[in-house]
Amino acid sequence: MIKFSIKHRGFFFLGALASLAVTFNACTDVDNTLGDDFIDPSQRNGVLIDSTFAIDAYTVSTDSVATSTTSGKSYIGSYNDPVFGQINSSVATQFYPSSLSDYKKYAKNVSDRIDSLVLNLKLKGGVGDSLAIQHLKVFQMKNKIHSDTLYYYSNYRIKDSIETEEISVNKNFDKSSISYSRKGDGVVHIKLSKDFVNKLFNSNIDTAKISSYEIFMSTFKSLYIENAALSSGGGLNAIDFSDTTTRMHLYFKVAGVVNKDSIVRMPFFVGSTSYSSVRRFSIIQHVYNGNSLYAVKPGEINPDLSKNPTPSKLVYLQGFGGLRTLVKFNDASVKSWLELHKDAKIYRAELIVEPYFPGNLLNYKNMPMSMTAYYSKTVSGKKYMYFIDDMVTFKGVSTNAFYNRSRRLYSLNITTHFKDAMRGVKPKEFYLYAGVPSGLYSSSSSSYGTNYVELPYDFWNVPNQVILGADPNKAPKNPIRLVITYSK
Repeated sequence: MIKFSIKHRGFFFLGALASLAVTFNACTDVDNTLGDDFIDPSQRNGVLIDSTFAIDAYTVSTDSVATSTTSGKSYIGSYNDPVFGQINSSVATQFYPSSLSDYKKYAKNVSDRIDSLVLNLKLKGGVGDSLAIQHLKVFQMKNKIHSDTLYYYSNYRIKDSIETEEISVNKNFDKSSISYSRKGDGVVHIKLSKDFVNKLFNSNIDTAKISSYEIFMSTFKSLYIENAALSSGGGLNAIDFSDTTTRMHLYFKVAGVVNKDSIVRMPFFVGSTSYSSVRRFSIIQHVYNGNSLYAVKPGEINPDLSKNPTPSKLVYLQGFGGLRTLVKFNDASVKSWLELHKDAKIYRAELIVEPYFPGNLLNYKNMPMSMTAYYSKTVSGKKYMYFIDDMVTFKGVSTNAFYNRSRRLYSLNITTHFKDAMRGVKPKEFYLYAGVPSGLYSSSSSSYGTNYVELPYDFWNVPNQVILGADPNKAPKNPIRLVITYSK
């Protein structure tokens, strides 16, 4: 079993934890993610556990997610999953010379000595079939990716922003798709057209006007690397933009010392962090057309809650800008709880989320290591996404929301949020997303003020996925349930 290190927010925490664990070890699995109320010793005999509070769960889509970034990997490829259907991902990226002075030196006088211009993409990891032959093309964008734009989104209308002529050429020097696979995490080499080379290097370029990297990128725009959709199989392949192999190289001839021409190269950074304003973003498309018995049913995504839809026995959680799970406190359970336990003292509200593996097959590789709970709040007409308070309060406790392999479930402490929801000061619903964002555990983030206007990159950067629930034909229990520890 995987072990996680645990940090406690206060030294007095251990005493309360030990007392509670000894008293209730036989009844419930209470860990160190308690709520902000501690059990008084005189009340321990009166502590009760309620597992009847009903949770309604639904599958909802993420219409768009911010995918612009300056670091890490970006995924490219086409992946057909039997449960989640097809995912297609392409990448738009800026480029610029590693040395602006070298570019200005050669831009006007090497056009007749150019051998080739090659875009190299280092592949490193991914999901799906690494041996699947996939196909891509490269286009020049009509504009640069603006450094002063906060976000580009996964559903960006890229077709309106690229030139019609592709600039990639295959080995036969035809303007057609480039074939590649992820075998051995190799490098994809893409030769770019002479027309594009002539834009970058010709005698008419006024190099005096290219006085900065920003001007260079505004002049020559950005690149769009488009991956073609596959009808079956495939995979998503990570491009490692931090690897020094991911570059664009101009090869040109220079006079050799022994009266022979030599080939030298001029490097261009691609999506690199070397220049802080350089950005790239992903274009992601999800098509829920899986052929599995347990495939996502498009008609069950995004139910109209105003029409009181039937909660789903199986719900779906997917990273990479895909699906999330909407958790809603059942109206009848809320009413019953408020009537019967109005003055109850709540010590813990634990949300139990069980993954479902059809055929009893465990697939730890692609499932989220953890999940995060968010609720939405509208401020001045803008919808904000906030961590539920318990995620922030216990951000140093790594067991909150992580998958427990021995119990085969996710466990989320939602004590504070549940209390506030019962008081009417927080919504009685929230979303589950795949992964725990790094910002939540960052030492620079505020203990109680962490929030994102947009979802952080963690939710699109990893293409993981999992079915939540149990076999709807056999299991009577709900896929997500609440266990409340309290006293009257």
